[in-house]
Amino acid sequence: ETRSGGSSPARCVQPLGCNASRGRISAAHARARPAMSGKPPAGPMSPTPADHRVAKAAADKQLHHDHHHKKSRSFYIPAVRLLEWGEVQKGRHASWGDLFFDLIMVGAAFRIGNLFKKYLADPAGPVVLVAVGITIVSGWSHLLQYRCRFDAKSIVHKLVDVAEGLFTAAAAHNVVADLRVWRAYHQYAFLAMTICARLVQAGRRLELVLLPPLEDEVGSQRYAALDMLARTLLEIACLCVGFAFRDEYGVAAVLTCTWCVQVGFFTVPALLGLYKKKYLVPIHVEYTVRRMGEMIMLMLGEGMLSLVISDTLLDSAVYEGPGGWECDAQCWAEKAES
Repeated sequence: ETRSGGSSPARCVQPLGCNASRGRISAAHARARPAMSGKPPAGPMSPTPADHRVAKAAADKQLHHDHHHKKSRSFYIPAVRLLEWGEVQKGRHASWGDLFFDLIMVGAAFRIGNLFKKYLADPAGPVVLVAVGITIVSGWSHLLQYRCRFDAKSIVHKLVDVAEGLFTAAAAHNVVADLRVWRAYHQYAFLAMTICARLVQAGRRLELVLLPPLEDEVGSQRYAALDMLARTLLEIACLCVGFAFRDEYGVAAVLTCTWCVQVGFFTVPALLGLYKKKYLVPIHVEYTVRRMGEMIMLMLGEGMLSLVISDTLLDSAVYEGPGGWECDAQCWAEKAES
């Protein structure tokens, strides 16, 4: 209809939000209906795949910006946790300290392999290989546990990284391919340098324990650091027992038992459900998986390198037959019998 005496179109007399052409409720009115009716609005919707893609793009952009526009670092800035529970994990690259420690691990594996090759037929060779190997890898594991939870980029923390790497390198340097020399004093130097490296790791944890807790943190940074500090101090106490032994089997037993104690004090509380979310700091999953993959590739590469450059244990005289360097079937049979 039109107004009487006028030609303007009729106004819509339907409720707010009506569509005059189709007679349907508009989307804006549908969203406003709970507020108009006095009902509380619905809760937040779950993120869609598009939201995840947007968050990942923003995280990658921030990572690129942080990588190319590094902030100036003071002499000392307290370490901070990487993530809060439920926070989107941004990409994280291995630092130069991580790569420096990886090179030390490659050198340690090479020296342990040399000892194992020389004493392959001796029972002491595999025993020392296992004990020393798990001790050095345990140091790398302690560093990974710290890196995947906390971030420390000040000059003081870089110096701590260098000190820990040098102590680990000194411990690996004392792994010699002569069990008599190892038994005499190198095994005790290995214990001393390993204990020094663990003391550096204990200092990292102690810093986090002494820092004041955050007001709005979910998961206690102090409790998580205190748990790691207690296990590190227990490991140091177990390593000190090795100085009481005078042979390689006793020291190897101490190193192996120390590793077993570490594993037990971590797995038993986890299996019993004693680790609660409010007492833990989340790990950076992508960084942890990437670092473990890099370590596996390095160890496989070092193993292949040892096979390629290893010297044969057979003397050249073994190939020499009665008439010179040629050796027939009977000659080889005699060599095999001898």
